Amino acid sequence: MNSRPEYPNTMVSAAGGNHSSSKNSSVPSRLLKLHTLGLADADDLAVTINGRRIRNGKKTGQWLEFHPTPTCFRRGLNQFEFTLKPGRGSRPTLDDLVLWVNYG
Repeated sequence: MNSRPEYPNTMVSAAGGNHSSSKNSSVPSRLLKLHTLGLADADDLAVTINGRRIRNGKKTGQWLEFHPTPTCFRRGLNQFEFTLKPGRGSRPTLDDLVLWVNYG
């Protein structure tokens, strides 16, 4: 997925299970990882899940990591949207998305 400033890219993915609680009533941890090429800073990319903005991304090498809240998700299809902020010189590529949900 190639990014152009101010033009959102959208991806829809199914998510099973309940992201707000598990059988033992503990809230599962969630980790969203985005593999990017050519992205200078985590703040250069705005990320939303089902219309809810997620913040505080941490860039580690070419990976961006987020810890979205359970309220971002819904059972079934979830819409992820990625928008490159205006005024950024690069046109990064997003080539992988990993969502880990740990019911530990």
